[in-house]
Amino acid sequence: MFQERCIRIMDEMYKEDMKHAVKAMNDEALIWGVKSSPLVIAYENFMYDVIGHICSRQYMNIRWYNKLPPQHISFLKVTMMTFMLNL
Repeated sequence: MFQERCIRIMDEMYKEDMKHAVKAMNDEALIWGVKSSPLVIAYENFMYDVIGHICSRQYMNIRWYNKLPPQHISFLKVTMMTFMLNL
């Protein structure tokens, strides 16, 4: 039931303000003396639907790819591999 409510809240936030909804996935808070974020809580409690939500996916893409478009990712990987092999 908690997971369903989280997803409904995420859906509504995403409809209203996509950037704020994505940014909120890493909004850390101190809860009972433990500093955590919604994405970490979802992962630790096996809430895979929350992790798979578009807000979470977009946040992870921003973190992993540093806002680069997908076509540049493979180019950068090949460039880095070539550079490392030539050392």
